[in-house]
Amino acid sequence: MINNNIDLTLGQPYFYIKKGDLSEFTNLLWDLRRVNEQWIARLVRGTKCNTTENLFNEFSAVFQFPWYFGENWNAFDECINDFSWLNAESYVLFISNSEALLELNMESLVTFLNIMKNTIMEWEQDRDFGAMKTSPIPFKIIFHSTEGNAQKVINKFQELGIDLVII
Repeated sequence: MINNNIDLTLGQPYFYIKKGDLSEFTNLLWDLRRVNEQWIARLVRGTKCNTTENLFNEFSAVFQFPWYFGENWNAFDECINDFSWLNAESYVLFISNSEALLELNMESLVTFLNIMKNTIMEWEQDRDFGAMKTSPIPFKIIFHSTEGNAQKVINKFQELGIDLVII
């Protein structure tokens, strides 16, 4: 556990939400990075993810997806589940202003959240892809939302099968 009760061990909870000030949210990211250099913590700007194309662009920039990233859901799923170029003991994805994700069309939002759920489950298992073998690695997602929009995000995500732990 680190401050704000974020559990970076294997297992649940997987999804968190931090309500309030964006500055406090980014400070949480910096604090986490200082705790352990082997934890990869990256910030995705939700305001840059309001369309599927923008989401692909933001994630590929933040995680430095390989040049062959095909900018479609299958390619996104493949890259977010690879990270062979990012060796870590734990991955923590911070998504600021997550209310902007609600601007995605419903099909894209559902696809994105399903990929993220499956990604977490895949990272938490031993994986053997021949040339690439990995031990279980925690993968957590921390969403941020303003106080005024947080309940809307919590409700929509819960409706879509994502339970958020408030920190």
